[in-house]
Amino acid sequence: MMSKDVGSSPGEDGRIKILQLFSRYRAFGGEEGSVNRINDALNAHFDVSLFQASSVDAFQGNVFHRTVSVLKAFSNWSVVRELRDLQELDPHDIWIVHNVFPVMSPVVYELAFRLDVPVIQYLHNYRMGCINGFFLNHGKS
Repeated sequence: MMSKDVGSSPGEDGRIKILQLFSRYRAFGGEEGSVNRINDALNAHFDVSLFQASSVDAFQGNVFHRTVSVLKAFSNWSVVRELRDLQELDPHDIWIVHNVFPVMSPVVYELAFRLDVPVIQYLHNYRMGCINGFFLNHGKS
């Protein structure tokens, strides 16, 4: 379900280590393109790794699997376990969170707090406060 592009060992070249977190949607869109461009730009100055979860992988399978995946949108402890293990194996100085829905869940923030990892929240849309991401009501903001 998760794919990791883990960078070099911490402090190898003295650069700040950044972990970008992105929960991919079913279809490639502007947000995913932005994450890729941000990753490329940051790599010029920092050691950047990418931790991704895919809604395509999460919402496949039988009815039970899809139901569990929907529940994980609220609290995905398998992501927490993978992120915790990754942070222990390859510590990052900062996490840049692009989104946590629909696959990672808000427990990502709780884990970062527990691990004392600063978080930069990148706001691509308004999904955290509005399910459709636009903050529109009958076409008006």
